[in-house]
Amino acid sequence: DDLRREAETEVELRRSEGRDVVDAMRREAAAEREAMLADGERARAEAEARRHPYSEAIALTLAGQVTMLRGQTERAVGPLARALSICRDASLTVWQAIPAALLGQCLVTLERKEDGLALLEEGVRLSDEVGVRAYLARWATLLGEGVLATGDALRAADIGERALALARAHGERGHEAAALRLLGDVAAALEPPQVTAATERYAAAIALADELGLRPLLARAHLGMGQLDRRGGRMPEAEEHLATAVVLFSHLGMRSWLDRTEPELRALGHLVIVARPNVNLYEYLSQKFAGDPNVQVVLDRREGQERRPDGGASVERRAADRRRLAIDQALRSRGLAVVLPPR
Repeated sequence: DDLRREAETEVELRRSEGRDVVDAMRREAAAEREAMLADGERARAEAEARRHPYSEAIALTLAGQVTMLRGQTERAVGPLARALSICRDASLTVWQAIPAALLGQCLVTLERKEDGLALLEEGVRLSDEVGVRAYLARWATLLGEGVLATGDALRAADIGERALALARAHGERGHEAAALRLLGDVAAALEPPQVTAATERYAAAIALADELGLRPLLARAHLGMGQLDRRGGRMPEAEEHLATAVVLFSHLGMRSWLDRTEPELRALGHLVIVARPNVNLYEYLSQKFAGDPNVQVVLDRREGQERRPDGGASVERRAADRRRLAIDQALRSRGLAVVLPPR
């Protein structure tokens, strides 16, 4: 019995020691897991801290870009300047080109051309240095616009051709359309204007922007083509393009660009007819031309089917019917018609 009890005691001691070893191993494993989790949490926190400036720079850049698209250029300066400052402080060179170019565009628009051009140059230079070709066509187009705004059409032409080549090389069709519009602006700005080249560039930009659904770009291309036609005395063509641009700018809320159409409309016609659904546009144009006795703005209030020319009427009556039909079609297709003065 004594030997049996001694054996049982020895077994129990061995079991107890085994449990202690297992518990110790478990505690060690748990401590190791905790340490690993702590290390992981620290690494995640450090990664989050490293990502934070980048995330903030991206958010501010996008906010500034959206504000720009709404035509609120002055309000876009703040977030874009902050994004650029973060990129410079945190050495975010890859992203830095984006707020630099967009802020440069804002400053050129606000007539701070020297500061704006420096930033536009920075955007293109940084993209070239880091070898980022995506969107380089866009930054080059913005630089070309800035250079053109200073009156240097020849340099703007070189930059525009590079932007077009980059866009086509990388399959960036939207940027291709923007570069085509820039080259249309350049050809129209030369002395004397290169009418054929400008018309071809604008037409290509309009076709591509329409295909891709790029309405802000489409509106600007129509404006450029309309300005070119009006200055060349091609009034029916000018009316079509300018009226299209006016309606697009209005629908898109691009107020600053809508304001630029005022002198064109003033020079184009004496009667502006706005389709009934476009009440906001009618109110805007009425205010713009309120003090001008030479321009009348009316809201179309007619109802019913469009009127067809009467084949048995006099020559004068048939001509008047054709003009009325053209106005009806314009109101239905684009929402605005400018009645040209008789020649």
